[in-house]
Amino acid sequence: MWGMKNKYISIILAVVILGIIVTLMPKKQSALPENAINPLATYTNDEYGFEIQYPKELTPVFDFKSYYHLPDYWRSDIGPNSTGTAVVAIPVFRYDSNDSYPRYFDAEVRIGVSTSSQDLADCLTPDEPGIPFASSSEIINGVNFDKFGIESAGMMQYLKGFSYRIIHNGTCFAIEQLETGSAYRDDPPSAKDIPDTQLNAYFESLSNIVDTFKFTR
Repeated sequence: MWGMKNKYISIILAVVILGIIVTLMPKKQSALPENAINPLATYTNDEYGFEIQYPKELTPVFDFKSYYHLPDYWRSDIGPNSTGTAVVAIPVFRYDSNDSYPRYFDAEVRIGVSTSSQDLADCLTPDEPGIPFASSSEIINGVNFDKFGIESAGMMQYLKGFSYRIIHNGTCFAIEQLETGSAYRDDPPSAKDIPDTQLNAYFESLSNIVDTFKFTR
């Protein structure tokens, strides 16, 4: 009987020791590709010959929303007389509130195009030469885009972002990484306030969508 008891004790100890070893072993990162964890969807536009990918849980929209510093034109900082086309927007996060910070917020990627002679002439011209990053370049899927900074503020509201532009097949393309919102804060703060770090993260995530843009012809 004692021998049988010792046998059970030995088995239990072995299981406990094995559990400790497994717990202490370094954890291996998942070998699954990133897309398998966060599946991507693809928006394809045959009329203008491009595609862009975005997280599957997001929903593209085809009417640009208008804000205080961001009109619903095909490109930010373009006049209302431009004849360009607002093609698609992919909002990552939109927020509206009456009693917390921010009062409103929108982080999205917009794609607009124009074939007018005036828009083609201005396509690669900085809108606001004095702001940071007003003119540089960015390679997206092997294609070189001109990159322009976007920045505007006033009336406790703001707009910031980047406009990636190129003339391709006789068309001016503007791919824009945009954040716009209210800067007003209550005093004391509300428990529902969204931290700036979180809002910033939404804006930064837009670059992952921009990086998937690809011409199909």
